[in-house]
Amino acid sequence: MLNPRNRFLTRLLEILPGSLAWGTIILAPILAYSHPVWISLYIIIFDVYWFLKGANVATHLIHSYRELAVNNKINWQGWLGQLQNPRQFELYLQERLSQETDKGLKKLYTKELEQLRDLPT
Repeated sequence: MLNPRNRFLTRLLEILPGSLAWGTIILAPILAYSHPVWISLYIIIFDVYWFLKGANVATHLIHSYRELAVNNKINWQGWLGQLQNPRQFELYLQERLSQETDKGLKKLYTKELEQLRDLPT
């Protein structure tokens, strides 16, 4: 359970997005008459923020899709069976790494080799 100070901060941070959204919806049309320059700057900053947020999500989505495509090329059930003999599996991965031309698969093989070498023997 959170202590009272952290609970207050957590609750405040939970309220913040909703209050900003409602503040924007209610105050933007009202303040547009009295302070049009402020509101226009706010709207521009708001649009840039959401554009950058969308670009960030799109970038991570593309990265995740590429990793998924690489991982779909692997027969994970076969790899699991080969883990019965870790030394033989390490030789298999080294052979695949030397023959592979796909950059994504090379990265995966390298990562798996490092993790295999870190296993206690």
